[in-house]
Amino acid sequence: MFSKKSVFGVWVFIKIIGCHLLSPEVVWSQVIPDGTTPTPNPGSCLPSCTIEGGTSTPTNPNLFHSFEQFSVPTNGIVIFEHGPTIRNIVARVTGKNSSDIDGLIRTSSLNNNANLFLINPNGISFGPRGGLDIGGSFIATTANVIQFGEQGLFSTADTDSELALLTVDPTAFLFTQDTPQPIVNQSIAPNPDLPFLVDGLRVEEGRSLILLGGNITFERAPNSLNIDLPIRAPGGRIELGGVRNSSIVSLDINDDALSLSYADNTILADITINDTDIDVSGLSNNRAGDITITANSLSLNSSGLLSDSFGTENAGNISIRTNNFVTIQDGSLVSSTSFDSGTGGNIEVIAEDISLDNGSLSVTARGMGDAGRILLDAETISLNAESSIRSDVDSFAEMVGNVGEIRIRTNIFSLSGESRVSILTSGEAMSLEASSTVNIEAKDSISLVDRSSITSETRGRANASNIEISTPELVIDNSAISASVNEEGDDFSDATGQGGTIEIETQVVSLLNSAQITSNTSGDGDAGAISIRDAESVSLSNSIISTETSALGNGGDIDITTQQLTASAGANISAAATNTAAASAQSGNFTLNINQIDLSGQETGLFAATQGAAAAGLIALNSANAGEALTINFQEGAQISAATSGSGDGGRVVALVPEGITLTGNGSLSTRSTGAGPAGDIDIQTNGQFRVQNGAEVEVSGEGTGNSGMLDVIAETVVLNDGKLLASVQAGEDGNINLEIEDALILRGDSLISAEAFNTANGGNVNITTPFIIALSPDGPNGNDIQAIARQGNGGRIAIQANTLFGIEENKATLGNRTNDIDASSEAGIDGEVIIDTLQVDPDEGIDPLPSSLAAPEISQGCQTGSNGQFIATGQGGLPSNPYEPLSSDGIQEDIYPAGQTLPQPVSTQQTDTTETLIEAQGWNRDEQGNIVLLATTPDTHSSCQVTLNGAF
Repeated sequence: MFSKKSVFGVWVFIKIIGCHLLSPEVVWSQVIPDGTTPTPNPGSCLPSCTIEGGTSTPTNPNLFHSFEQFSVPTNGIVIFEHGPTIRNIVARVTGKNSSDIDGLIRTSSLNNNANLFLINPNGISFGPRGGLDIGGSFIATTANVIQFGEQGLFSTADTDSELALLTVDPTAFLFTQDTPQPIVNQSIAPNPDLPFLVDGLRVEEGRSLILLGGNITFERAPNSLNIDLPIRAPGGRIELGGVRNSSIVSLDINDDALSLSYADNTILADITINDTDIDVSGLSNNRAGDITITANSLSLNSSGLLSDSFGTENAGNISIRTNNFVTIQDGSLVSSTSFDSGTGGNIEVIAEDISLDNGSLSVTARGMGDAGRILLDAETISLNAESSIRSDVDSFAEMVGNVGEIRIRTNIFSLSGESRVSILTSGEAMSLEASSTVNIEAKDSISLVDRSSITSETRGRANASNIEISTPELVIDNSAISASVNEEGDDFSDATGQGGTIEIETQVVSLLNSAQITSNTSGDGDAGAISIRDAESVSLSNSIISTETSALGNGGDIDITTQQLTASAGANISAAATNTAAASAQSGNFTLNINQIDLSGQETGLFAATQGAAAAGLIALNSANAGEALTINFQEGAQISAATSGSGDGGRVVALVPEGITLTGNGSLSTRSTGAGPAGDIDIQTNGQFRVQNGAEVEVSGEGTGNSGMLDVIAETVVLNDGKLLASVQAGEDGNINLEIEDALILRGDSLISAEAFNTANGGNVNITTPFIIALSPDGPNGNDIQAIARQGNGGRIAIQANTLFGIEENKATLGNRTNDIDASSEAGIDGEVIIDTLQVDPDEGIDPLPSSLAAPEISQGCQTGSNGQFIATGQGGLPSNPYEPLSSDGIQEDIYPAGQTLPQPVSTQQTDTTETLIEAQGWNRDEQGNIVLLATTPDTHSSCQVTLNGAF
């Protein structure tokens, strides 16, 4: 496991020495110059030796040493002597052996701040006793060459360069070998001044420690003590870089801060950190430092990357960039924390794959400062085994800062094994506005399984952060996404901040096995809203989406837009106010923009409820797409319900779908009161058809002492096919049903429209306005009934305004009578009334009188009598000119002849008509001689009377 500062007694120091003196792996190598620089042989470095000489000039800030071999024996000390003007001490190894550092490397003047560069392309390792005691920064690298701007190179292969001409700071490291050699660190060396304090590799405050080579490994040495390896740069910078082949790595020296940069095409090597604390935390009131790791892959095992500030200065940043994977596991922690008024640092991890397996990333503000932010960017990101990513502002200070942002960019994001992403605000805020978000964007999918969570919480006056999720597929299995306002004291005033919102943009949402998406408040602040947008489907199985208030704050709203919503096995979507919620509070509202809702299970449904004095919210049902109807499928007693079981008002249900609404199956849409508060109304409006069928019910009820609600329907057509529209009341009032229908009310199967009163309550009213009521032959035992009945109270009133009623009439609606009845009776009270206002037809209305005089004949165009026209005289059997005149006799004129004499048959004689038909002139023209000629036009060729003229006269 990680640790921060490991402090041990003198017995630890003695035990370390004893272990390594007795170890057969003790290295006794010495420091041997190669003669290319004026560096004398220092002799044995046990107990110590001094490196003198080297190449430099009085005006050159660089001092160069060259060695055939450079190693520090166990418990030995190597001291680099230098003048006060030296800025950089550069030591190379030109031989074939690696450098094994199992003792102390020291510079002669800690106040001089000279940087020490150790370059050995054969490899560098730090043993358990390997340590540093230098004034400036320390750089160990297995590169072949150090570049000094345009002035030249300091190479381990070419030793003939003019070193005195290299007067600028080093600018780059060149790896010319195919496989750069590794760097290994096993140091648990004690602090040079405080031997009971284990410091490992350490530089002075504000300085940099850089390890740059091939693969880099931090691990415990065999037979060493079971303690973590520390590597420290208080308020400075620790940078680890691994390269795999020929590369150029740039170096920037900015005062005391040294940093590396890599070309985009650099092929990187692997870095493994085991049982190590890399710590750049600030001392006292000073700023914390930065940690940067660049590699092909990083494995962080039971280790820590720590950058904390303890005063007014800021915490530092931690940056990890790999080409392949980052694994943070076995209790490893990456943390940047501000414990006072300083701002927390940022954590950035960029890789192809990021895996946390019992690992944590944390940005925290424990004082008045703001927390930093966390940014993860990878192809896949997974959290397992109680891993966490968190941003906290948690302080007992009078004023606290803002919480930091968590931003995750990936293709696949998964949490399992009780892992969590969390953001927390508590204490007295300097800024009440929400300062950050949990923003997760996954191009393929997001999954939470096995009690994992994504949470946003406020326990103070600052607003909680929002949770924003964008992915094509979201799966939550026995896990949760939640936003909450939680009070910490004895009253609600401790948590006055507003809850964060949960915004999900996705195509598919699946909640399984007690999964949750929740937004709650137990304080003075309002709970945040939950919204799911642009989904193709949202499915819940034994899971919930809910908002809740149990205190002074209002519950959050729920807004879901999807093509299809499916809930089963006790799943529900709810907005609730508990019995401890204040009377001034209100539970949240639903807005559901959905084309199809499938609900299955007795405990399954959509619920807006209050248990106490607070008011319940609204359930609004709309179609997801313009031009499409809404269908709700119920099974096994599923419900859509707005209810009150306390003194608060019950919620309303409003369905506004222009294209049509269908409720089908065994279930109900209802508003209920089981307490003293009144039930809400149900308002259904559509320009199309409203269908209730196959056992579905729409009900407003007052089952306690509260009033029932009103059921109002406006539709083009209402069809009940074994469906019910119900209003009932036990002790209160109301419970009315109002139907305003443009075309027709159609009753089929065993349907019922009922306003029913129990006990001494009076029956409600049923008002129906429609052109037609059509009740078909019943299929069930009771028939299709319309009733407003009562037990001991008075019956209600049924008022019907319709043109015509078909198949239904006023009659006692008795169970099992299999008739279609209209009933407003009372069992023990006064019967109600049935008012049926039907259309009274007047046969004269709208009829124009027939003319009693003949019209003037039109002028004929001179049709010949030989055409196909006919004239038929019916004699005395014609109709009168208007309905009020008597019909004429159909008598027939008959000639009288003696008995036995037959009527002579007329003889038809065919005669030829020689009379020329005169044709009326229809126009005139002038011929070639100037004469006026009268013309006749051709009549309509479709007429049976035709005249054809080929000339004029």
